[in-house]
This record gives sequence, structure tokens and C-alpha cells, in this order.
Amino acid sequence: DAGHTGGLSSIAGVILGRFGSGDGWCGTSHGVLQCVDGYLNELNANLSVIHFNWGLHDIDPHIYRTHISHSQYYANMEKLYLTFKRAAPAATVVFQTTTPVPPSYTRGRDNKDVIAINDVAKTLFGPTGKYTDVIINDLYQHIVDVCHNDPESTCYPDSCDCPHVQDDGVHFSPAGRRFNALMVASTIAPLS
Repeated sequence: DAGHTGGLSSIAGVILGRFGSGDGWCGTSHGVLQCVDGYLNELNANLSVIHFNWGLHDIDPHIYRTHISHSQYYANMEKLYLTFKRAAPAATVVFQTTTPVPPSYTRGRDNKDVIAINDVAKTLFGPTGKYTDVIINDLYQHIVDVCHNDPESTCYPDSCDCPHVQDDGVHFSPAGRRFNALMVASTIAPLS
């Protein structure tokens, strides 16, 4: 979701092909489960790497007027993963952590919720998760680290924003989108 609405548009032609930004119409992780089969059918499941994330839409109950509990998020991410593996059993799957919510953002999302769903996802994916074959691209931490390189943003995301990277609420600046694209590309390039 976050990747679709801003971060990955910089590399949509390379990674997402004609699916581009998706325009967020899949909504929450309940919605993406309805969308994923159509995407996979269009691709004929000819995939060697699947890099995915869903989270920012799930933690904002105001966007879709629904609340996704942690147990529902876990179940939805597991169903999504199993759908990917059925469609492309040989593909390497990469889960990207959900990106930070800056403290100035006050429209229904909070960074503590991001941390919580990232923790839920890590019980499912990665070296200590249920599905250890899934690689974690910790974009949350990559963004925090790059923001901490700016002396004025060392308090990000706890008590200050990082406007050079994230300049529109939860959305990223042009530099932030490029950084996100590089982090995704550097994760998947060695795998494909």
C-alpha cells in the first residue's frame, strides 16, 4: 500500500510493470486479497521475486471505515503469502516492513501502530517467523537510519519529522521515493 502510493512509483516500470501504482483501490489487507489473483493472472505467475507490503491502509480505520486487528492482519498476510507461493512456488518472497508515520501526521495513523504491525509481520516472516524462507526488507529501519543522518532529524520518528525524506504526511518526497526505490531494488536485484 505505501509502496504502491508513492515509494515504488519511481521504479514501477522496472518492478511493477503495467501495474504501476495500483492507485490504492485494493484498500486494506482484506481488499488486497481480492485483488491479488487478478494481478497474478495477468502476470501468468511468471515471477522469480515477489516483494510486497501492506500496512498503512490497515492501521487507518478512517480511510475504509474498517479496523484490521492484529490477528486479522496476521491472517491476511499469511493468506497473501500462501497465494503467492501457490501461484509462483519457485519465487523468492520478500516482505517489506511498513514505513514510519511522522509525529506531525494526525489523521488516523500513529507510528506505534506501525511498529506493532511490523512486529506482527516479523512473527510470520523472516528468520524468526513462521515462514523463514521470506526475506525481510526492513524499509522502516532504512528510512529511520537515513533520516538520522540529518542532525535535525535524529529524533525521527519519535518526536520530529524528516522532511527531506517524508514531506507529505505518510508520503515521501522525491528524494524519499528515490531512496525507497533504491532500497527495494537493492533487495531484489541480487535475487532475480
